[in-house]
Amino acid sequence: MKRREFLKSTAAVAGAAALATPYIAQAQGLDVVNVGHLVGICMSPLFYAKSQDYFKAEGLDVQMKFMPNPGDALTALNSGAMDIIHNPFTNAFVAAGQGAPVRIIAGSGAGGLFLVAQKDSGIKSMADLAKAKGKGLKIGTVRFNTFELTLYRALVKAGVGYSDYEIVWFNDTLALAAAFEAKSLDLATHVEPFAKDMPMVEAFLIKPVLIQLHFARWDDVLAAPVPAPDRMIEQTYSHYARAIAAAAKKDFEKADAELKSLSESVKKVPEDVPLGNNTAGKVMPLLERTATGRVALAHGQQEAAIAALQQAVALQDALQYDEPPAFHYPVRESLGAALLRAGKATEAEAVFRDDLARNRRSGRSLFGLWQSLKAQHKDDAAELVRHQYEAAWKGADATLNLDAF
Repeated sequence: MKRREFLKSTAAVAGAAALATPYIAQAQGLDVVNVGHLVGICMSPLFYAKSQDYFKAEGLDVQMKFMPNPGDALTALNSGAMDIIHNPFTNAFVAAGQGAPVRIIAGSGAGGLFLVAQKDSGIKSMADLAKAKGKGLKIGTVRFNTFELTLYRALVKAGVGYSDYEIVWFNDTLALAAAFEAKSLDLATHVEPFAKDMPMVEAFLIKPVLIQLHFARWDDVLAAPVPAPDRMIEQTYSHYARAIAAAAKKDFEKADAELKSLSESVKKVPEDVPLGNNTAGKVMPLLERTATGRVALAHGQQEAAIAALQQAVALQDALQYDEPPAFHYPVRESLGAALLRAGKATEAEAVFRDDLARNRRSGRSLFGLWQSLKAQHKDDAAELVRHQYEAAWKGADATLNLDAF
C-alpha cells in the first residue's frame, strides 16, 4: 500500500474526524504526521496503532499531541500545526459548514459519552433525575458539542428540560472533569475514562473480556480480574463470560455457580440504566438467557439449551439499533450450533441463513451453514458455501469450531 493510501485509511481506523484539505495533496512522501487528539475511549485505536508500530511499518512517524478542547484542536488544524485531528463531529460539521479548509474523513465509533452523577447525589437513573427537577441540581456540559447533545437528548427523553436544572457551561473538557471531581457539579456529561465509575459505561469496560470470550480464549476470560461489587453492570457481564468459559472447560461446578451469580446480578441492575440506545432492562436478560443456553449445551442438555437460546435470539431481535451493537455477537451463531449438535441440521441451516441475511458474509455463520449442509449430505451446496467461508475467513488467524459458538 502506498503511503498516501495508508494515511487516508489509517485516519479512519484511528478515528481521526477531520483532515486539513491541503494535506491530501502533500501527503505523498511525507514522513511526519502530526495528529491532535482529545481524551476519550474512542481515541484508543490511534494509541493502539502507535504502540504496535503500525505507522512505523508504513514509513510514517506519527506525532500525537493532546488538545485540551475541541476549539483548540480546530485552531491547530486550520493553522497547519496539526495535519489530522480527532474531534467531536459537531465541531467538525460546523467548521466545514462555515467554509473552513477541513475535510471530514471518518467516524470514530458510537458510545462512550455519558451523563454521570455524583455517587452521593441519590441520582441512579434518569427517572431519579426527572423526580429531582426544580431542586437546583447543577449539571455541567460543553456548549455546541456532542456533550450537550447527549444531555439534551437524555433530558427530553425523561420529560424534563434545561429550565428544570442549573446548567453550567464549559469550554474545556478537562475543566468540566475537574469541576465534577471537586463536587461543584451534581451531574456532568463526559467520556470514558472520566466517567469510568458510572454504571452506563461499564459495558464498555468489559469489552476486552468479551472479545476473548468470542474467540474461545477461556483461560484468559477466567484469569481476568473480577469487577468490584459496586460495578453492577460490569460484574454482571463478568459472571456471564465466566459461566460460559467455565462450562466450555467442563468445570460445571464453577459454571453453575457463575450462572447463579449472573441471575442474581441481573435482578440488581436498575432496568432504566441506559446502555447506548437500549436499557439494562432489555440487555441484561439477554445475557442471562444466552449464558443459560450455552451452559446447558455444555452439560449435554440440548433441548433446554435450544429453548434458552431461542429466547435469547428473540430478546436480541427486540433491541434498538445501535453502533456498536448492544450485544457483543449474534446469538443465532450459538442457536445454530446447538441445533446442529442436537441433530437438527435442517433447522440449523435455517438459523445460519437467517443470520447471514442480517450479517452478510459472516465467516462464523458461513462456517455453521457449511457444517449444516454437510450434515444433510447436500454436498454441492456445502462445497459452494465452503468456498464462501474460506474467502471470508482467509485473513483470520483463529480456527473455528462449533463447540466454541
